[in-house]
Amino acid sequence: MQQVIGRGEPFIGRTAEDIRAVFFDHALIGSLGCESVLNMPVRWRGRTLGTLNLLHRANYYDESDLPIARLFAALALPGLILASND
Repeated sequence: MQQVIGRGEPFIGRTAEDIRAVFFDHALIGSLGCESVLNMPVRWRGRTLGTLNLLHRANYYDESDLPIARLFAALALPGLILASND
């Protein structure tokens, strides 16, 4: 949480063990068949407004996925800005 929300840095968990180490609801995530994660912060003016949380099979995500995840985070930004103003 500190990495993604606090510092605004993406997190990649490649295995179920990586997920277990950082998610309190790892059992639920695993029960859905998800064994890897990419969490991308959505930030505006140095503040994290939300996160994109992508789950898939083991070893699905790596650093090559970060540019497209950043693009989708940027596309999500207007909606989060509007929501935060309500």
